[in-house]
Amino acid sequence: MSKKNIIISVIVILIILFGILGFYFHDDIQKYLEDQPWLYTTPYAEKEILPANNYINGYGLMTVRDNNLYVYDKKLNLENSSNINTSSVMFRSNGIYTVIASKEKGFIKLFIKNKEQWSKTVPFDVKGLNVNSKGYVCVVFSQNGYKSGVKVYSANGDEISNAYLGSTYAIDADVSNDGKIVYLVEVDLNGINATSNLKLIEMSTNSSKVYQIGEDEIVTCVDIKNQNDVYIQTNKAIYLFNNQNELKKIFSFENKNIGYASIINNSSVFIVEKSNKILRTINELDYSLELVDEPQFIDSMKDKIAMCFENEIWVVNDKCNVIKKVKVTNGLVDIRFINDGKTLALIHNGRIELVSI
Repeated sequence: MSKKNIIISVIVILIILFGILGFYFHDDIQKYLEDQPWLYTTPYAEKEILPANNYINGYGLMTVRDNNLYVYDKKLNLENSSNINTSSVMFRSNGIYTVIASKEKGFIKLFIKNKEQWSKTVPFDVKGLNVNSKGYVCVVFSQNGYKSGVKVYSANGDEISNAYLGSTYAIDADVSNDGKIVYLVEVDLNGINATSNLKLIEMSTNSSKVYQIGEDEIVTCVDIKNQNDVYIQTNKAIYLFNNQNELKKIFSFENKNIGYASIINNSSVFIVEKSNKILRTINELDYSLELVDEPQFIDSMKDKIAMCFENEIWVVNDKCNVIKKVKVTNGLVDIRFINDGKTLALIHNGRIELVSI
């Protein structure tokens, strides 16, 4: 028998063998494919940590408890701690940068990785803050004599821009990746109906251009993604302001039962539709995923979204593919991504676990 015939015979025998095995083990194979055991992962680190008032996700995990800030690395080792004299803070993170602020105590702090880079005491009320991929910090504030304003600090803590708004209210702001333009979203309450605007402020000249978003629509946040694509979220829709200075509505909340929507801290816009139990991500294309139920907790970072259901956590990429699952038990109170989205913290009441994603 020739070598070619031998090979063909072996292939035929293997096909018949696999067919027989598939027939006898059909139910086991089907169960294996449905259960997807290869997706499941377990925690690699665990530590008892007293319950906190705030859990801050950035390069590492920060907690605020009893007026103290605690900073943990990706193995839950305590790197540093400090007294901040408050347990009420706001925060934003972007890559290796995390900025926290307190309206109550009037301070702003920027961390690079898990180390404090700078700290400032400020004479105004902090209303909102943001940090871009280069460490530029935007602070929305209110001060006597003005409805609001926005300041920009460099990664070294130098104030490089300051703009006051006399007749409108600043809601949120972000800085372009090249550090030249502030994208500020504001609300004008002077007319019959509230009007939301996107204002572009050139930092070198303090000149500005205004683009109206919509009437009777309240803007909530702004975030820059990719190559200065600016995403804007309102109480009614999500908009994209692109590099051609075109403002487009990319998703409307009207006539939809929206459970959760976010443009912040992730590479794609994502929306959870409650009535249809669907996760939808929007970037260059639209993707969707049918969910088992409405998520109890949600967090996102970079190209990953984590959703906690009753018995397990799904981690989904920005194309709505499930890439990891984690079994959970009672007592989970929150979830937080750290380490640039490579690690997920499972926060229990008095205990934290870390899962590699």
